[in-house]
Amino acid sequence: MTTIEGHTSREIRGRIMKILKLNYPHQTGDHLIAEILVDAQYACTPPEVQTHLSYLSEKEYIRTEKASCLGVTRVLAKLMPKGIDLIEGNIPPDVGVDLNG
Repeated sequence: MTTIEGHTSREIRGRIMKILKLNYPHQTGDHLIAEILVDAQYACTPPEVQTHLSYLSEKEYIRTEKASCLGVTRVLAKLMPKGIDLIEGNIPPDVGVDLNG
């Protein structure tokens, strides 16, 4: 699947993994991830980020949780050891995550 700007979902998921690695071991909010992607010229809305986070979570590369404060709900994502192993090449590559894009 290709987005409007020509980036594939695989590339966006790889970029999300790299964003989370930079903030490891801390969590990163979904809206911040979306802002970083837009700054990097990826056309990705917060709902699209949610879809990618769900995929990565189901693969057990990340963990997500909802947090609410003053009526605002955000999804927080944290890179897990399996995600670090994927990034560092310690486990076989995943065809659904492009870490070279």
